[in-house]
Amino acid sequence: MAKSTRALIDWISATQPRPSVQSIPSSQLVSTILRAWERLAKNRIAGHIWSDPWEEMPGRAPYESRLSLGREGLTVFWSAALDTMLIEISGHGCQRLRERGELDAVVQWLAPRVTRLDVAVDIETETEPAAFVRESGPNRFQTFSTFDSSTGSTRYVGSYSSERYARVYRYRPPLPRSHLLRVEHVFRRSWARTIAELIAREGILSAAKYSAGVWGWHHEDWDLEHYDHANRVTREVSTRAPNTVQWVLSTVFPCLRSLEKKGVIPDLRAFVEVGLFLSDDADDVGRWAIVDTETGERWASSDLHGVRVSHSVLEG
Repeated sequence: MAKSTRALIDWISATQPRPSVQSIPSSQLVSTILRAWERLAKNRIAGHIWSDPWEEMPGRAPYESRLSLGREGLTVFWSAALDTMLIEISGHGCQRLRERGELDAVVQWLAPRVTRLDVAVDIETETEPAAFVRESGPNRFQTFSTFDSSTGSTRYVGSYSSERYARVYRYRPPLPRSHLLRVEHVFRRSWARTIAELIAREGILSAAKYSAGVWGWHHEDWDLEHYDHANRVTREVSTRAPNTVQWVLSTVFPCLRSLEKKGVIPDLRAFVEVGLFLSDDADDVGRWAIVDTETGERWASSDLHGVRVSHSVLEG
């Protein structure tokens, strides 16, 4: 039986208009493309990346060239013969955006022109990919394939060349994430736009449930009813993002409610009030412990400071 389940976006590709380059000298093409990309994304992705060096490399069909910022997982494909450029955000890039609280805004921005979007579900379980696929029962997909190696095992459901397919895999120890079974759903073209719009409207959990319906997952480890909202919280929030309030409502509060249901936070309203009290001093943010002075029970804490807060603080 699965211990926890987490859903996340693991890849985004989308087209965007490319500026005219007909009268631009070849020596200025790269800087022109980068300036256009910056104008499109600067209000959605942290500004510091624009001062980092982008690497120019050959593209892939139908694009002649690409500009890549590897440590941020961002790539821009372009060609002088095409009036669009392709923006590609890898799994690492999605994680970086999640950490800065920017991914929701980027999905909203790119949704109408998305060409590929991957919805991944990580399940903490010992179940092998073959068992997960087999025990999910009859499946509407006719194409199945297998890849096993010393580093892991993968089962593909659906054709790689189609608009949607899934891969179910896990790594072998000591590789990272070897304790997880990953179910990765790849959506392309019109399917990608449908999923992106669903995520923008209802969130990643709805996309994971939708994916389960498409592939017919019903293994006992596929348990989105006990979805771990705590895994959705990012470490930073971009105050420039237009949907910061939406992020708080769709991500932070479900996480807090989940912690309350698990008994980690006995009184959610009191917890929020304590958080507001502590946030008045920026030096204490993330450096606290909440302890019930009557029972000695520690509600929640940081390992850095250990400020003791009780019900009397709230009542006083």
